Amino acid sequence: HSQSVFWVGFIGLQTGKTDVAESYFRQYLKYATKLVAKEPKKPEWQLELAYAHSNLGTVLLGKGEWKAALANFDKTLALFSPLAAQKPDDSALVTEISNAMAWRADALKIGGDVGGALAQRQAQAKLLEKLLEREPQIVSAKNDYSTAMRELGNMASLSGQSNTAMKSIQKALAMSVELRNSDPQNAEYKLFEIMNGLDLA
Repeated sequence: HSQSVFWVGFIGLQTGKTDVAESYFRQYLKYATKLVAKEPKKPEWQLELAYAHSNLGTVLLGKGEWKAALANFDKTLALFSPLAAQKPDDSALVTEISNAMAWRADALKIGGDVGGALAQRQAQAKLLEKLLEREPQIVSAKNDYSTAMRELGNMASLSGQSNTAMKSIQKALAMSVELRNSDPQNAEYKLFEIMNGLDLA
């Protein structure tokens, strides 16, 4: 049933029905919490609870409720942390942690904490660098890394760290060029290359 309410919420999110998405994601969180209460040591339920907090945080951030969103992303990362310690080579889990870090950084940025957002993006970039060193074939991780470095560069620029900003966005641009060369028909990669080029300029 937790999966059922999640997908109703997801459809609401995809169709711009924010109130519907929030309502069903809160139900998803309720059921995920019950699952953990019944079997606290089961990793699958810990993951469900982490996903529930992440999804709710995403909706709240879209509504401009950055403090509530940040609290949910903090809970997401706290739940992911022990799971990652148990399975340090789980690339899918690393990707989920990276995504949660990205959302947390966005919440901090909206809240005006540029330094915190910058630090979070730096941590995300390091995590993705380690993943790509181990598994360089993961295209989605390359895409996430390019985005993380562009956002890191923008945060550094706002903080007056022009050298860090330049180097970060250069890395973002290089990765987006690599992605576009690997799939020339991919419009998203072309768009990211343009965005990175504009940010660098």
